Amino acid sequence: MEKLNNVLAICFYGRSGSVFFQSLFDGHPECVTIPGSYISGYQDWFDDLTSLGTSAVIENFCKTFRVLFDPYYISDVPLPCCGKQPGLDCNFHKMGERQDEIIAIDEREFKDHLYSFTKEDLLQSSVSFFKALHFAYASCKKMDLTKIKLIVFALHSPILRRAQFLLEMNTKIIHMIREPLQSALSLYKQNNSTQGISEILNILSLYSPMENFENVTYAVKLEDLHTSPEKVMKNVAQFLNISWNNILLESSFGGKKWWNLSGTDNISGFNNIIIGKKYENYVTERDKDKFAFIFKKLYELWGYDRKKHLFLNIFSDYKFESNLPFGLKVKNKFLLIKFILVHSNFVRFFFGKKKLKVLRLLPLENFNE
Repeated sequence: MEKLNNVLAICFYGRSGSVFFQSLFDGHPECVTIPGSYISGYQDWFDDLTSLGTSAVIENFCKTFRVLFDPYYISDVPLPCCGKQPGLDCNFHKMGERQDEIIAIDEREFKDHLYSFTKEDLLQSSVSFFKALHFAYASCKKMDLTKIKLIVFALHSPILRRAQFLLEMNTKIIHMIREPLQSALSLYKQNNSTQGISEILNILSLYSPMENFENVTYAVKLEDLHTSPEKVMKNVAQFLNISWNNILLESSFGGKKWWNLSGTDNISGFNNIIIGKKYENYVTERDKDKFAFIFKKLYELWGYDRKKHLFLNIFSDYKFESNLPFGLKVKNKFLLIKFILVHSNFVRFFFGKKKLKVLRLLPLENFNE
């Protein structure tokens, strides 16, 4: 178990297809992944433990993450980073060709494997138990443990506190990104938000690699993944040092076809529908131009087309804010000003702050680490 030290941590940028990307690794003989966002808040959960004794840790995990054994399970309190019903939110109760299957593992079997992989440890560390979890899950899925080279972990949110334990492993990070406004509006719509531009700015601000992970962090564009899947995934496989396998072109969890997150388009695999959304109910073409102006650095570095204007009134009302109270609109205008100042490298230099880095794209050809 100690030899398994390679991790791919997948992060999101708004709604950018991070779970879809994770699903492509399911079934690869050299990769093991626990489905969806189930353990995205793993470090938060581990930090809250009152006992690190092996038995106490195992029992607490199985009690907290019962959704592993039943995707219909709804917790009384939100699970770390993934809410009360991640199984239902991830559509893990509607799997397979006819969407009439579930993905789940047997609790007793999982516990037995966990105990076998932790029996030599009186106390658990976050790293040792993280590895044991994945070996136990792989054992339940009858994988050949000798072939596993990589843990694929849905870190989801690029929050350093949750990723700190990954510094002790050979970790690489891939952020799934998407045309910035499209990504933000997708999440805004999914959350039925009523906060206006402030929430969108919070979403779009997460464009920098996490501290201490800068040299191992890359971004993959969702648009490229859908339009050139084999090219993208072959480069990803090379980056991760895993063998090419056509399973990397299939979207599944637990070996069963996956049909996207709940509340989204009921569609599986690569398509042009997801990346073709326009969200006309939320923004005008002028609004889109304003956002491209505000986030021009991202549009340029990530290769997204944008119109060039000499001047845009970026502080005028946006369509999605039309029904907001006047006071909230005014508050959001000040938040926009603050956002622009905080994210200006010129202003940051003036006040002695570090320059903000932008996620670099994983090259689509001849990747050399």
